[in-house]
Amino acid sequence: MQGPLRSPHRASYRRFLKGGLEWLLCPLFPRSGPGVELHYAGLHLGEPTLSEQACLDLEQTYRSPVWLTLRLAESDEARPFLLGEIPLLTDRDTLIVKGKERTLIGQLLLAPGVYFERTEHIVYDANNERQDHVSTWEATIRPLRGASLRISITGDGDTAHGRVRVGLRKAEPLRVCLAELQLMGRAREVLGSNQFFQRLAQDEVTATLEVQEHLRTHFFTPNNAYDLSDNGRQRIHARLGECARQCGLSLGSERYLTGDDVIAMLAYVLGLKQEESQARGFITDDLNHLKNRRLVLLGEQMETALRDAISGPLHGRKTIQQLIDDGLQGQSNVEYIFSRIRGAFHGAIEQCLHPRRQLCQMLDQTNPLAEVSHTRKVTFCGPGGVQSKYGGLTRRGIHSSHYGRLCLLETPESDHIGLNLHLATYAQVHDDGQIAAPYRAVPDGAECSLTPEAEEAYILASSSLTPDAKGKILTRQGLEDVATVASTEVTHEDLVPGQCLGLAASLIPFVQHDELNRAMMGAKNMKQAVPLLHPEPPRIKTGLEAMVARLSGRFVLARRAGTVREVSTAQIVVSCSEDSQDTYALRGYSPTLSSTCLYHKPVVEPGEEVVSGQVLADAAATRDGQLALDVNLLVAYMP
Repeated sequence: MQGPLRSPHRASYRRFLKGGLEWLLCPLFPRSGPGVELHYAGLHLGEPTLSEQACLDLEQTYRSPVWLTLRLAESDEARPFLLGEIPLLTDRDTLIVKGKERTLIGQLLLAPGVYFERTEHIVYDANNERQDHVSTWEATIRPLRGASLRISITGDGDTAHGRVRVGLRKAEPLRVCLAELQLMGRAREVLGSNQFFQRLAQDEVTATLEVQEHLRTHFFTPNNAYDLSDNGRQRIHARLGECARQCGLSLGSERYLTGDDVIAMLAYVLGLKQEESQARGFITDDLNHLKNRRLVLLGEQMETALRDAISGPLHGRKTIQQLIDDGLQGQSNVEYIFSRIRGAFHGAIEQCLHPRRQLCQMLDQTNPLAEVSHTRKVTFCGPGGVQSKYGGLTRRGIHSSHYGRLCLLETPESDHIGLNLHLATYAQVHDDGQIAAPYRAVPDGAECSLTPEAEEAYILASSSLTPDAKGKILTRQGLEDVATVASTEVTHEDLVPGQCLGLAASLIPFVQHDELNRAMMGAKNMKQAVPLLHPEPPRIKTGLEAMVARLSGRFVLARRAGTVREVSTAQIVVSCSEDSQDTYALRGYSPTLSSTCLYHKPVVEPGEEVVSGQVLADAAATRDGQLALDVNLLVAYMP
């Protein structure tokens, strides 16, 4: 079984440094000028300029230089250029920026694809009296990057009307937008027999060439400003494929839209309005389901910031490509050009890691549990997400797809309640941002992780439940289909009891007997516990105390087996062989960002034999390698 992640950001950031950064820079080359041609030859990261501890002491950023190697075609000479410096993750999966440890918050956003919704609102007459319920059907294509396209149809009969909204632009009548996209003729050819569409498109509308060219360039041609992503294109095919076949449409295969994609979306939303639409395969989407969400982590957030800096204009209103072309034309010095590029590179990173940014926060260093819990925090808020003051109860409530993926207890008691959450203890994050929950297949016992969409095909049961006298057991299948079935029909069961909880809630003994508000308060109070001089590990444990302490990365572990030669308040020396030894520096009492102290306390003696991975020195709020947030109380019961 794969253990809990300290933070989901490390794998994402590693992918960005190894491939994402190079993918951003490759399209800039080759560039050519009079008698010269510049080719991309490679990209590599240098060694960190300072160590982690030195950055903390000197209030510097823990970072590494990025070198871009370019080659001249005629001389085949490769020359490295300093592109800038990029922050690195520490061993504790945090960032050190100007001497302060920070962490990025994962953001749960809608995944790229097409979504259909139905909403109802009440219509009032002139006397402000309730008149009727009016339904609105909406279809939205959300790309990974670029403006969204939303089609909404409201009402029935003669009062019905359709509108289209592109990005943040003002909504326009359906027939106007179809004319601007130059799709009116194709739409009438495919949907001409639909009576509702006939009423919407009965009037001829002409659009200006400037608007037509702008919209078609943005949506229907490959460009840097619009990207559906491969996952988004797959979702569009899965959602609109059958409707497109029935209408004789051919969906695209590229990472941008086609005219048939838009018409298929319009045909689907018109099908939702018809009677018995669900029986005919037309259904709406649950936007709160985690299968329609993806977790945006540090790597993607940094890639987005750098992409905007590379593709957008700089202070002189010129792009990076134009600056390079000016240098090849002899209009600018090459060093001057790269100084401007370094400025844009540095500005993008500073913007992503700005302390006022909602997704970049100072690390909560109250105790080891608070640190680990903070790095596993996720939110529905932030750019492109939900605004806390407008998030309704439907967005804040517990969803069935949260089971095993998001903690069902840990959430703040503020206006962000239900919007700021934490990953469940054994949740795993896939490369596409989908959060998977661990399960064990029945009856072979094979361990697997299921995404929210994959688990809908199976019958799931809790490992803590046992069949009744009739061999029946309570199970869950699909979105909310809870039923009692024969135990032989169960396909998967929970891998770990209590896997629906996060790390903090999993440290509460007998949490299943607690009232919800009490358990929520207990999980929060443990993260607020101030480290003591002489802490004690709990006598009644849940088994996660040692694991949480190791995930914090605060105490000192032996890298190799050997014999302890020296122990002091400053260092521990372990002799591994006759000619080699390991020296471990210890931290004295030092303040944290949360007004507590960090320190190391040796737990080994000179001459003691140690093995690899053994605890050499405890840290604050740990003892003997286990989490120790408090002391045990001695309680006497009087007869």
